Amino acid sequence: MNLRARVLPILTAVFAAYMSLAYGALAWIVHPGFEELEQEQSAIDIARCVQAIDREITNLHQLCGKWAGRDDTYEFISALDDGDVESNLVQSTFSDNNLDLIFLLDADGEVV
Repeated sequence: MNLRARVLPILTAVFAAYMSLAYGALAWIVHPGFEELEQEQSAIDIARCVQAIDREITNLHQLCGKWAGRDDTYEFISALDDGDVESNLVQSTFSDNNLDLIFLLDADGEVV
């Protein structure tokens, strides 16, 4: 038997053993660590999203409270005075408060 015929099966066996050990190390050691890290990062990202939504709700609650307590808003809803729309619902009202739409409801919950 020549040298090439002896070396080829040995190299194939060494390569197969190395690949098996490398796969095992990745599957049982590295992969679980990455999964745990991904779960932790996902939990952090979800918490940040919830905080952002809570901030938006707080801001909208404050804005609604501010508008609900105004006399012009009450007069507009009760008398449907278009002057309030022209004086208070200008473009800057929407852009300053990052709003696209404002609904004004009467006491019965109907959109005015």
